[in-house]
Amino acid sequence: MFNSAYSCPSCGAGVALRFRYSKITTCQHCQASLFLEDDAMKLRGKAAVMADYPSLIQLNTPFLYKTMQFEPIGHARFAYAHGFWDEWWVINPAGQGKWLSVDEGDYALEIPTPVNNPQLNFDQLTLGKKVSLAGERLLVSEIGQAECTGMAGELPEVIQIGDRFRYAHLSGVRQTLYTLEEQNGQLSLYKGAWLDVFAIRAMPAMDTLR
Repeated sequence: MFNSAYSCPSCGAGVALRFRYSKITTCQHCQASLFLEDDAMKLRGKAAVMADYPSLIQLNTPFLYKTMQFEPIGHARFAYAHGFWDEWWVINPAGQGKWLSVDEGDYALEIPTPVNNPQLNFDQLTLGKKVSLAGERLLVSEIGQAECTGMAGELPEVIQIGDRFRYAHLSGVRQTLYTLEEQNGQLSLYKGAWLDVFAIRAMPAMDTLR
């Protein structure tokens, strides 16, 4: 059975989880970064405080995208050559999660997907190059390096302040987007699409099945 209630090992305050598959979270009282393992919480240190910037997306504030509704329950920020971007872990009313990437005016929804091209070599990716991935013909539209500078809330992956990785955006037809990441020789792939920012609007709090 899913145990949603824990105590912070740093300050003893109650920590309630919103997503049953969370791997890491932050204590709202002392800002400790907490790792979930074997149905227990372990202290990983303090989470870096992120500066608050105006945004359509806010932690624990539900929003609608067209007819789909989501609630952001986790937030991570990454610095790169052109500034920073935000990744929000959002869940729908059924408790299913997606990554919402926000880079200035660009928004994209993505989910993890298997890397099904064993010949894919990150070192051979260059801007403008065409590659075949997941049965699609894609264009390398952005490539760079990033570092995690802050996090808050619940996340489905273990992310630590200072983590560095390489990334590439691979764009396809009809707003299709793949994001390829490489960290310590391991590849991760996320599939999604660019969003119409004008179709996003805040909504009242929703009850979700978590």
